[in-house]
Amino acid sequence: MRGRVPLAALAAALVTAPLLRQVASTVPDPRSGVFLADGADFSVADAAALDLDQRTLIGRLSLGTDGGLAAAARIYAEGGFSGPCADLTLVDGSIMADIGRGTSLLGSSLGGDDVLLTALEDAAAGSIRLRVRYAVESAAFVGSCRVGGSPTPELSGCLAQSGLLYSLEHQYAYVYTPLDDNYNARTLAGLGARSREAHAAAPTFQKFFAYYGESDYANEWIHAALGGVPTFFRNGNPDFGQFELEGR
Repeated sequence: MRGRVPLAALAAALVTAPLLRQVASTVPDPRSGVFLADGADFSVADAAALDLDQRTLIGRLSLGTDGGLAAAARIYAEGGFSGPCADLTLVDGSIMADIGRGTSLLGSSLGGDDVLLTALEDAAAGSIRLRVRYAVESAAFVGSCRVGGSPTPELSGCLAQSGLLYSLEHQYAYVYTPLDDNYNARTLAGLGARSREAHAAAPTFQKFFAYYGESDYANEWIHAALGGVPTFFRNGNPDFGQFELEGR
């Protein structure tokens, strides 16, 4: 029935809300395994971006269609607004000196504006790959480089397909494919997957962990609901293959 939010959306809200303050700033970059940021780097703008992921997910689910469910699954797994990053290939020679994680860089967007970035991880001299994080300095930036699982990609705020990056001492020529090489390093799925580290000592978490037998039980529940497959917990195993679309 249209207008009703399926079970997976409610589960997503339940797992996400209590995690935002504790783990949103320590979710690993899904491509490299490094952490996106430390606690001091998680801003109001970052929180707003993550909230947009959740609102978009619930909006897709509320369509009550197979397509809406598939779009929600992509937003959950790949994000759409939070922690935008890019993988770049350097040309005209490799990196001549080490670039440390957190190094500030300046480039130009597809829309012709300046783009502030930081190095997402260390890049040693001789490397040809550079991973960067977009600086989400205000809510105004959120959505101008909208990639990943977003049902409406927006690339105007993403780096131009090729160009120069500037640091205080060097400049680097790069190329990349905006639709493929921009991604989100902070996702709702990532929050759920790290729930054990964030809540290991919490009594409520311990009760659910003891019952389900899985530390990321909420994440597995959501994936099963979105995919229409059974769960494999120690106890309480719903088989979402037996549910109609509304129930999922």
